[in-house]
Amino acid sequence: RLPRLPRTELPDDLRTYGFVLPYARRYWHLYLAGLLLVPVSAASSLAVPYLTGECVKLLEATGEGARSLGELLAWIAAAAVASGLSLFAVRYLIIGASRHVEFDLRNRIFQHLHELDLSFYNEARTGDLMSRISTDVDRVRLLVGPVIMYSSRWLLMLAVGLPLMIAVSLPLTLLVMVPLSLITFAVRSIGPRVHREIFKAQEALADLSSLAQEDFSGIRVVKSFAQEDAEERRFADIARRYLQRNMGAVRISSWMLPVISAVSDLALISLLLVGGMLMLRSRIDYGDFVKFAGYQLALIWPMLSIGWVVNQYHRAGASVDRIRELLEARPRVTEPDRPVLPASGRIEGDLSIRGLSFGYGEHLILRDVSLDAPRGSTVAIVGRTGAGKTTVLNMIPRLLPTPEGTVFIDGVDVTRIPLETLRRSIGYVDQESFLFSRTVEENIAFGVDAVERERVLAASHLARFDKDIDQFPGGWEEMVGERGVTLSGGQKQRAALARALFVRPRILILDDAFSAVDTQTEEQILDGLREATRDLTVLIVSHRVSSVAHADRIYVLDEGRVAEEGTHEKLLHRGGIYAEIHRLQQLSDELDRY
Repeated sequence: RLPRLPRTELPDDLRTYGFVLPYARRYWHLYLAGLLLVPVSAASSLAVPYLTGECVKLLEATGEGARSLGELLAWIAAAAVASGLSLFAVRYLIIGASRHVEFDLRNRIFQHLHELDLSFYNEARTGDLMSRISTDVDRVRLLVGPVIMYSSRWLLMLAVGLPLMIAVSLPLTLLVMVPLSLITFAVRSIGPRVHREIFKAQEALADLSSLAQEDFSGIRVVKSFAQEDAEERRFADIARRYLQRNMGAVRISSWMLPVISAVSDLALISLLLVGGMLMLRSRIDYGDFVKFAGYQLALIWPMLSIGWVVNQYHRAGASVDRIRELLEARPRVTEPDRPVLPASGRIEGDLSIRGLSFGYGEHLILRDVSLDAPRGSTVAIVGRTGAGKTTVLNMIPRLLPTPEGTVFIDGVDVTRIPLETLRRSIGYVDQESFLFSRTVEENIAFGVDAVERERVLAASHLARFDKDIDQFPGGWEEMVGERGVTLSGGQKQRAALARALFVRPRILILDDAFSAVDTQTEEQILDGLREATRDLTVLIVSHRVSSVAHADRIYVLDEGRVAEEGTHEKLLHRGGIYAEIHRLQQLSDELDRY
């Protein structure tokens, strides 16, 4: 789950609208035009019952010609057309503006997620993030679109219709408005409970999305361990919890519409009963009664929409809380206040680490790590599992919050180098090679708009990936599938290496990049890299001693500290941790032969 952040000391309504307002303000002209047309829509809608009542009066009167009746009918038709057109314009402008807000907000969330560092993603769940960027944003759209449109139109209808009703009969208006006023009580009592239940339902939906995403991504593991039934039960349990929380919200919100409908019917019954008595006593004529009934009928639908508006408002309120919580998460890796570039104006690749310590809370992963990787050298980092090798590599491109004064490139602290400049100068091949659901060529030329096939071929040749292209029916245009599912583990690693070489980095980081590649192919790749990367700084992390034996210098990490350093021969002669790792691997290789 995302870490809970302290909430601002503002009322709920102000926090909700205060967050959404900057996104809606960009389209103020659309909202203004739509809101200016709301009175036109309300007035033209209420003009129809007024003109209808005048027609009834005309029919009651004697000596009036058909011409006057025809004019009134024409005005009724004009009012009906004006009502329809203005309502269309109001919907198009306000709901159209909400679509723009939705677009901006969704893009802002996506941008913000890219600004956050790996420490955030170590805590967050993918399914929960997907729920916030999709379902929650859609509900915010309802808040800044239909909710504004329906509520503003209802207020205008009430503001215009109520005086018209009073003009016909004040006692009858008061009698009818007494039951309608009960709607306010229902809204205030039911609304907050709906908000709480919907927030819980949204949290359950995030759990459901996370489980589905994890199962789809790890479907091979699920099937390999025959856990389909177990995962289906887990999904059913969470889905049942989501259902129960939604039903809790439904049970509460379901009272809203029946209460409003019952109150509206009660008001109509009061009109027929009391209004009929007033007509029989000649207190009001038939025309005024028709007008009053038309005004009330025109107000009933806006009254009925109150329940939907309140329901959507509270749903959106819960979603706004979740989105705001996400956008208030701050990255620990930020751009430098005063960026500095090396003296040459670009990164050359001279790397130095001094006294690097890093951890989470009191748990230190790295302890006073120091190493040097001069430009053009190949440096290896080895050690047992959990020694902190990958963490050291993550500090160089600042994928994790690198402490100031510990990592230097060309003599400049990496925390002072602009992130884009730093990362574009580094080619990183992770131990878990990730490929996108795109073509082979697009994966290798990732991030480049104009793909140069010659560069793709050159990078693929160095990674020994070009020999696999003939195996793909589509060649370079072959879709690799989600996470590169159509490729083998070795092919994915070689494609990821080609992607790193394609950007022509100054520093090449290989984090156990050959674990799924056979030894012979690994030797071919390393031989090719030695020829092609003479002027590059190469850092290699590997569990295989054969992968690092050629390195100019080897650093051995043990429990977050540099325990040994030297060349392959010197470390073997010393007889320490490196020699022990080498001996165990030789023994494992001999056992494999048998």
